[in-house]
Amino acid sequence: MSVEKVIVAEPLLWGGQGFAMFGPWHLLWLAVCAAVIALLVHGYRSLPADDSWHGGRRWLVLVAAIVPNALLLWGDVLKVRTGTFSPNWWPLHLCNIAEYICLWHALAPSRVTRELLLCFGLTGGLCAMLFPGWTWISLTGSVLYLVFFRWFNGVFGTNFGFVTSPAAGSPLEWWERAFGNPGYLVPYMASFVVAVVLLHAWQALRRRSVEGDAS
Repeated sequence: MSVEKVIVAEPLLWGGQGFAMFGPWHLLWLAVCAAVIALLVHGYRSLPADDSWHGGRRWLVLVAAIVPNALLLWGDVLKVRTGTFSPNWWPLHLCNIAEYICLWHALAPSRVTRELLLCFGLTGGLCAMLFPGWTWISLTGSVLYLVFFRWFNGVFGTNFGFVTSPAAGSPLEWWERAFGNPGYLVPYMASFVVAVVLLHAWQALRRRSVEGDAS
């Protein structure tokens, strides 16, 4: 693995040419990502709480949303130029959906965009929320993504969202061996549901703590 391979079309790195799972380069990228996230969070919190278009926070969120979409476009351009842009690389994976919603949220933030980000970002788009009322958007989005891409993958021979077959070397393979296919989708979705429940419970506790301190 070398730095210049960052500008190589991703399909050309298959077959052992990329970095090893949890190898030095993988850990380095994880550390860089963690550092960038920490800097963004610190920068956001240090700016005045002004959500208008003239506010610094709004511009920081917009830039943070534009960058991954620009990188996604750059990756697609590389694939087209190298003749490797097959249906398997269409920008319809869960991470791509999250990038689009990030831009939507930056341009027009709302409860809808926040819930969709939670659904397609944190939970990978394959989970349903357990709480009533404000979670119906995530529930609907998750079910629609699962159903649509089970059909879509069958038509085009793709595997968006890993809802047709598990990702190699992932826990999804363990679940497929234990529960079969499509049985592995049950623990797949359930694991995301647990993550969302815990996140919302943590957020609720934080809100109560802030309200308690304010009173």
